[in-house]
Amino acid sequence: MVETAKITTYERQDITTVARVVTAAGAALVASDLSGDLVDLKVYDMSTGQPTLVDTVADISGTMSALIVDGLWNLDTTGYNFKHVYNSGTILQGGKTYNLEYTLNTDDPIGPIYVVTTVRVVALSSVG
Repeated sequence: MVETAKITTYERQDITTVARVVTAAGAALVASDLSGDLVDLKVYDMSTGQPTLVDTVADISGTMSALIVDGLWNLDTTGYNFKHVYNSGTILQGGKTYNLEYTLNTDDPIGPIYVVTTVRVVALSSVG
């Protein structure tokens, strides 16, 4: 079973998603498995279920060259091969929950692979 990463952050913070992406056979996905250098990103407001942003992420193949174990990864000693830093800017509002849904388009027979991060956003207090 695939589990969705869940994080809590404040408004206007960058959100880093890391994941170990594997093929149906269990092998780590590498850049050459992708059908291009771009990854689709949809950001869903979970209160409406509607996408608030549809975007394309630039080349992420550099993170797919080897499994990485660093301070971002604490699940095991195998590591991750997908990383993206999403600059949420003013898109994500405090008090809401969002899903960041990445679609990695691969060559057949693998098909598309999805990486999903659920983000609960905490509002910042206004001082003034």
